Amino acid sequence: MNPRISRRLVAVIALAVLIGCASLAPGEDPIVVRSEQALSAGDALFKDGMAYYFTPGVAPTLSKGATKVFEAVRTDFDPLYKDAQKALDSYKAVKAAVKAGQSGDVAAATTALQNAIAQLGGLVNQVISQIPASAQTKSKGKPVGGV
Repeated sequence: MNPRISRRLVAVIALAVLIGCASLAPGEDPIVVRSEQALSAGDALFKDGMAYYFTPGVAPTLSKGATKVFEAVRTDFDPLYKDAQKALDSYKAVKAAVKAGQSGDVAAATTALQNAIAQLGGLVNQVISQIPASAQTKSKGKPVGGV
């Protein structure tokens, strides 16, 4: 197996295990918890990717394709992260309104949140494929929840 694909597969599996195995406290909304975990993990992976990209001497050794991926991630991550955070905030607001007896389209809010997280995940997966396993650290993601 190609070492680059192998590293990517290991990183994606690790992310899935991290997100999927954390326990939920009774009464917690799994959509909120898993979305917050995805945002935090995505942010940590973004930080690792950018730390690697900006390590002195690394950028000149990258292929044009790899440089293009890192530049796309560098410029597109923040807007996609903010979109996902806004979708999560909207989902929480709709759920709270419905719980309070007001109207709200939970299905539409759920779909919007899933789409936003998927876009962010796609971007993060691009950078994961370009980071050597030896350069991956355990960055702490930024806090989630209206930040």
